[in-house]
Amino acid sequence: MTDNVIILGAGASVDAGVPLLGNFVEKMLEYGLKGRARGKVLSSYDKKIFDEAMKVRNELDGYHGRAAFDDRNIEDILSILAFNLMTGKKEERNKLEWMTKAIARTIELSTTLTFDNQRINEIQKVEGADVYINFWYNLFKKFTNQENFPAIITSNYDLVLERSLFQLLINTYYKPYNEERFPFDGILLKYYYDPLHSFSYKVNHITYTHHTDNGVERLGGTNIAACNEKELKRSANIELLKLHGSINFPKRAF
Repeated sequence: MTDNVIILGAGASVDAGVPLLGNFVEKMLEYGLKGRARGKVLSSYDKKIFDEAMKVRNELDGYHGRAAFDDRNIEDILSILAFNLMTGKKEERNKLEWMTKAIARTIELSTTLTFDNQRINEIQKVEGADVYINFWYNLFKKFTNQENFPAIITSNYDLVLERSLFQLLINTYYKPYNEERFPFDGILLKYYYDPLHSFSYKVNHITYTHHTDNGVERLGGTNIAACNEKELKRSANIELLKLHGSINFPKRAF
């Protein structure tokens, strides 16, 4: 691992709409009670997820007489549910399953930073993404050698970092008039999570064509394509350690 490390706390995703620990449960309750998220009606399955998660939370009310915990703190709730797995009962496993699904859906429904994997080579504009794209831009500008590119340690479950990275690389050059080029031939994304392999992408330099009121405009830029790690000669090796897990991690048996 590199000697350079960047540590990001939970607040790093606030600008993308992801709720903080203090109001996470309230946001979950809001979605479940209103049946809407960011102005859109929830699907029937999402509604079921929130309904089941709130039932689980309400059932924990009886613990107040036996343990000091905050039923509006999602980590306290998860701690009790994980402890109850020791009973080996299927119903306890189901309770934790519904709660983790509700956490994942709350994050996804809250975030303004989305990315459509079916349109991987189209420029995708989203709200509130500049701070995250600028984060990656400045990293690549400062650390141009494979050896010193910093590792990133984060306590966030969301995909804000990954999506903003893709949005930066599937775009016109950072400064179109200067044609500032990406300093690597690709990226290698390493989670160091056993069920996941590394993800490698070739960065291609292309010309984007835009139709404007003044005619056709052509701007240099980049897109990405999945590739074999061995195809990359000079990749940016991005070590992304998500200490609390991630919503894109495959589920493990409890």
